[in-house]
Amino acid sequence: IGATKIKLMDRAVEFVGDKQLMYRANIWCRTATRILKPIASFGATNETELYDAVLAIPWETHLSLEQTFAIDTVVSRSVFANSLYVAQKTKDAIADRFRKVYGARPSVNLKQPDIRVDLYLSQNRASIAIDSSGDPLYKRGYRTRTGKAPLHEVLGAGLVLLSEWDKKSAFVDGMC
Repeated sequence: IGATKIKLMDRAVEFVGDKQLMYRANIWCRTATRILKPIASFGATNETELYDAVLAIPWETHLSLEQTFAIDTVVSRSVFANSLYVAQKTKDAIADRFRKVYGARPSVNLKQPDIRVDLYLSQNRASIAIDSSGDPLYKRGYRTRTGKAPLHEVLGAGLVLLSEWDKKSAFVDGMC
């Protein structure tokens, strides 16, 4: 779909592109759950380093006072043991950045935020991204009912791609 510098990673694919590509990826990537736009990466060996680095990000270019936000956090092999604590420190730094710049802060909405901030912390290295997808991409709205054990759409799409189906011959789902 036009991506460059494609790099396969563990449970992810990294690529470079413009905003148009980000929108195309959200529409056409059937094997993705989310499309994340990276905004910062830094070392975080303690809570002060984490807070200061998040505070230094120009959040006002990604979020407005009128918008709500939520933090999704994954912590792996880190000095931080509690992902909820990391999310709280990140939220505090974002709120404090807005207080410093505007004297007010945006609200948090855990259920339906306008902006989702994704924080991945592994081996004391933090990566922060904006989730450009909103709801996970497999929730595209076409499935109104599910059976007892439906195949996850992302897994199904991946299996079809791996099958190298030519789209001209009949497709037989051996699991059906």
